[in-house]
Amino acid sequence: MEVHPPHHPLHSWKDFWIHLGTITAGLLIAIGMEQGVEAVHRVHERHQLERDLHAEAVRNAQILQHDLQLLNSDRDYALALKANVDALRHGAAPASIRQPQSGDPFLTSAGAWASARDSSQLSLLPREQTSMYEELYAQRDYLQQTTSSPPCSAALPSKPMRRRATCTFTWQRTTP
Repeated sequence: MEVHPPHHPLHSWKDFWIHLGTITAGLLIAIGMEQGVEAVHRVHERHQLERDLHAEAVRNAQILQHDLQLLNSDRDYALALKANVDALRHGAAPASIRQPQSGDPFLTSAGAWASARDSSQLSLLPREQTSMYEELYAQRDYLQQTTSSPPCSAALPSKPMRRRATCTFTWQRTTP
C-alpha cells in the first residue's frame, strides 16, 4: 500500500488534519474491504468443507449398510449351523442352510476429515460440530485398528480380510 505526499504544501493545521483524515479514511476503507473479502472466502471454504464431509458421510453410510448386510448374513448362517448341530445332537435331520452373502466388508473412508485436519480447516467449523466429527472419526480409527491387527497378527496378513471356510460335511447317524 502506498501513501502519496500531498500535491501542494500544507499551510495550516486544517490542511494537515484534512490530509491525515483522508489518508486514514482510505486506509480504513482498504482494510475493511480486505477483511470483507477474507470473511467471504472463509464462508466459502466452510461451505465447501461441509459439502465434502457430508459427501463422505453419505458414502460411509452406504459402506456401513453394505457391511451390516454382510454381518447379518454371516450371523444368520452361524445361527443356522448351530441349529443344525443342535438338531443332530437330538437325532433330527439337519435343515438346508442358505449360504451367506458373499463379499468383503469395507472400512469407511476418512479422506475429507484427514485433509481438513491436516490443512487446519477445522477451525472453520463450529466447535460442537468439530467435536462430533472428532468423536466419530476416533471411533472409525478404533474400528480400523481392531480389525487390522488381531491378537495373533504374526500369523495373519496385515491387510484385513474376511475368511470363510468352505467345507463339505457328511452326516452319519450313530446309534449308541
